[in-house]
Amino acid sequence: EGFTETTTNAGRPYTVVTVIEDLSVVPVGKPDAGAPTLKRIRVSVTPAGGTVFDTITVTTLRSTQVVGTY
Repeated sequence: EGFTETTTNAGRPYTVVTVIEDLSVVPVGKPDAGAPTLKRIRVSVTPAGGTVFDTITVTTLRSTQVVGTY
């Protein structure tokens, strides 16, 4: 699920998982039907290699401006 990559910062390795989900789309029969109007963006960072630290997750929502009421 999502896009996974490994990075290193200050000599420490981390696994980063990015997930982007469409939460709402323009209804059928409307211009741009099916186009996303609301997305959830979630980024999780996990230290690699046995540490006492756990995963940190940041979640945000992004919306587009679509003419009309939906």
